[in-house]
Amino acid sequence: GPHINWGYCDSPLIYDDLVILTPGGPSPNVVALDKYSGELRWSASLDSATNAYNSPFLIRHRDEELVVLNTTGYLVLIHPRTGEVAYKHPIAHPNNNHAISPLYIDGKLFTTTGYGGGAVLYEINEADKRLDTVYYNRDLDSRLSGLLMVDGIVYGTSHRKKQWVGVDLETGQTVFQSRELKPGSFLLADGKFFILTETGEVALAKPHREGFDVLSRFDIPVGSVQLAFTHPVMYEGTLYIRYRDQLWLFDVNK
Repeated sequence: GPHINWGYCDSPLIYDDLVILTPGGPSPNVVALDKYSGELRWSASLDSATNAYNSPFLIRHRDEELVVLNTTGYLVLIHPRTGEVAYKHPIAHPNNNHAISPLYIDGKLFTTTGYGGGAVLYEINEADKRLDTVYYNRDLDSRLSGLLMVDGIVYGTSHRKKQWVGVDLETGQTVFQSRELKPGSFLLADGKFFILTETGEVALAKPHREGFDVLSRFDIPVGSVQLAFTHPVMYEGTLYIRYRDQLWLFDVNK
């Protein structure tokens, strides 16, 4: 595939003896390689849609495994063993950035795109082999932070308004907007959000149906922080925070 603006930022998916990834060439766009030899096992062509910085992931829908992936042109669901495209829905956007993977919940896919793109809930229509739009929300146009759902509320950040947003999954209504913290990336552990903002602040927050309460916060020990886009990682009670070429480990068990 051709070089894309921010480079290859996605991760491949290991599925049994396959490695599934998106080289993003004009055709094919998505491929599966033999995990041991690198031999091409299948390829999928998607009308010249290229890599959109999104990592493929696996879902189980109605007792069937499917790979979910965003490209520059489509949200696709692919049969992982054969490469057959089961569902394909257009999501074209001028910025060609669909980095955030959808949330799959009970036959529905909650998606979001930055640059004012907003969030959409799709229902998988098996009879007609398509994705039907349930609702659209303009407030949650998340670009990089990821999505987390707690008690029926989907949390993320707004790229356009630079704030944290919560959307009721069932109704699509915005129930929470806050600028108490700068936008950033986050994870959920022990019922709490561990957040790294784009300006280098680390925060602990407790989510609830009206938003979240910030319990504590501190800045990483760097003089000036810009574009801290790395997602935090938690492993066995240790919080990993990286900014550029520096890595900090914090014991959060206590």
